[in-house]
Amino acid sequence: MTSPLLVTAAVIVQDGRVLLARRRPGDHQGGCWEFPGGKLHAAEDPAAGLAREIREELAVEVDVLSPLTFIYWEYPEKQILLLFYLSRIRSGVPQPVECAAVEWFDAAALARLSLAAADRAVLPVVLPLLTGEHFVPGGGEPAE
Repeated sequence: MTSPLLVTAAVIVQDGRVLLARRRPGDHQGGCWEFPGGKLHAAEDPAAGLAREIREELAVEVDVLSPLTFIYWEYPEKQILLLFYLSRIRSGVPQPVECAAVEWFDAAALARLSLAAADRAVLPVVLPLLTGEHFVPGGGEPAE
């Protein structure tokens, strides 16, 4: 068995909505919505890699606040270990630079979206963040 790909994803919650990016049609799981992020480079720190991916994909600067959850997922063609981090936008307005679209969604809208399979698996952790049932850190220092 090969080692899983290490992938980071940002959970950015603002005003009861979460930021998602839509995968390009020709990409793996093309057309599906996902939490923005991407593959880590060899020996790259996960928080730094996530900040880099968000900068490249959405043209914004983020603070990576804290780990939220990790999910191991097996697709037929690959396995991934998806590292979800609570994050917040420090500067900029999200733009679809390396994705088909970027939008904010509330809890009701998430249920109707076509989400990438691994991203759908994290919804039980994310939905309480949108409804105020869970403390979302608004301060503190970004992850090192």
